[in-house]
Amino acid sequence: SFFDWLGEIFGHDHLDHLQGSFSSDLLETQEEWEKVKTRIKHSDTMQNKKNIQLASFLLSYGGNQAQCVAQYNEANADHAIQLRGTRLGVPVSKLLKFFVEQLSHISQHMEQLMNEIPDIKYIFLVGGFSECDLMKPYLMSSLRLTEDSPCTIVRPMRPGLAVIHGAVLFGLNPRVITHRIARCAYGIESMIPYVPGQFPPDCRKVVGDDGQSYVEGFFSRFVSMNEEIPNDHRVIRTYIPFRKDLTTVKITLFTANDNAIQLVKDCRRMASINVEVPQVHLEPNQKPVRVIMSFGSTNMSVVAENALTNDRQNVHVEYHM
Repeated sequence: SFFDWLGEIFGHDHLDHLQGSFSSDLLETQEEWEKVKTRIKHSDTMQNKKNIQLASFLLSYGGNQAQCVAQYNEANADHAIQLRGTRLGVPVSKLLKFFVEQLSHISQHMEQLMNEIPDIKYIFLVGGFSECDLMKPYLMSSLRLTEDSPCTIVRPMRPGLAVIHGAVLFGLNPRVITHRIARCAYGIESMIPYVPGQFPPDCRKVVGDDGQSYVEGFFSRFVSMNEEIPNDHRVIRTYIPFRKDLTTVKITLFTANDNAIQLVKDCRRMASINVEVPQVHLEPNQKPVRVIMSFGSTNMSVVAENALTNDRQNVHVEYHM
C-alpha cells in the first residue's frame, strides 16, 4: 500500500519503470519504510512529520517531482507532505492510516485464534512490525485486554531479533522447544459399532462376524487439533482385526483440520503401513494390533505391531506443528 501511495504522487507508470529497472534502489526505500515503524511514538501529534529517505532514482528520473508533490498537497491538504532533497516528510496522521490497516488484520487474526484456542495465557509480539510502539496498545484495546486480564501481551526488548534468536537456538538444539500446539488432529482409519443418529446417514456400514453393524472409515483420533504436545509424547491404542480370516491389517494415518470430523473421507491421508496377523486359527480378540504414535521435534513416528508376536512396521512422517 505504501508503494501504491507513492505511485499516486509520482505516477504509477514512473514507479513501474523504476521497479523493473532499479529494483535495488526501491528496495532501499522499502527498508527505509520499515524503519518508520520504529520511529512512530504515542507522543507524536497528528501533524508531526516523519522523514522517509527515498531512492535517488525515484526523484531523478521522469518529470518535475516537486510539482507532483504540490499537486498531491492541493488534493490532500489534511495530509500535506514535504519534499526536501531525497527526504519525504509524511505527517503522522497519514502514516497511521497505513499502520492501522495492518494492525486491524493482525487483530482480527488474533481474535480468531483466541476463539479457537481457549485459555491463552500469553501473546508474544515478535518480528519487525512488533517494534512499532503502536502495536501492543492497539491489540490490548481491540482484544479488550487489561493489565489484570488472564492473557498477557509480551513484547521482548528487541522483537525484531527475537525470531532470528529463536531460529538459531532451535537449529543448535531442537529440544529447546519443549511443547508444541497441534495444528491439526492426527489419527488412523478404524471401525466402530454403528449407533443410529450418531453418524451421518450416508456413512458406510458393514456387518461383522458377531452380527453387529460397524461404521467403516471412522477417524480414530490420537491427538486433537490445538492440543498441547510435549516432546516425546506417545499415544498407544490397541485394535483387533475386523474378521477372523484377515491375515493383514492395514493402518492408514490421517489428519483432520476440525476436531468434530468423524470420518476419514473428510480427512487428509498421510501414510499407510501393513501389519501381518497370520494366525487364522485365533479369534480376532486373540491377535490384537498395537498402534504407537510418537511425536518428536520435527517428525512423527507411527509403529504398528502384532501384539502377539511383537512383529512391527513403522513409518516416519514430517509434520507442521
